Amino acid sequence: FFRGQFNAMASPCELMVETNDQALAQRALDAAAHEAWRIEQQFSRYRDDSLVQQINTANGQPVRVGAELARLLDFADQLFRLSNGLFDITSGVLRRAWRFDGSDRIPARKTVKALLPLVGWQRVQWQSPVIRMPAGMEIDLGGIGKEYAVDRALDLVVAQTGGQVAVLVNFGGDLRANRAPQQKSGWAVGV
Repeated sequence: FFRGQFNAMASPCELMVETNDQALAQRALDAAAHEAWRIEQQFSRYRDDSLVQQINTANGQPVRVGAELARLLDFADQLFRLSNGLFDITSGVLRRAWRFDGSDRIPARKTVKALLPLVGWQRVQWQSPVIRMPAGMEIDLGGIGKEYAVDRALDLVVAQTGGQVAVLVNFGGDLRANRAPQQKSGWAVGV
């Protein structure tokens, strides 16, 4: 097995490829890393130059998006509806109240209440390819972005290797494999 590593999306990422061909494995790793970095650059709310930040800073103005982001927004819309609003890509603004730093600090009720008008996908006007959000609202694709990157990376690696080798993609614990390694019933994954 070849095991290559890199960092993307605030996570350690790795690619495992069942091959003795180091050049093939390196090309596969490079493809996976470049795809993860591309997706991060385009869709991260942490980057000032991302498409998501363009939407988040549009101050209520409509923003036209490309086909790839439109598919992600359609998927987010579907998840919102299937979960009866429990999965909501506009809930990221609540990070202003909650700090996931390992402490047991709970924000004041008034702090959370002040942010709630900025949460609610149903308040967003989404008609592909145009999105318009009330001023102050934000989207955060963190709940689906890394998984999307894993899917894209695996698809690219499988295409590059001709589907002839077993591959496991692991981006910070989000996993996908194309098939089991030879002479094994599956990949061993520790949790």
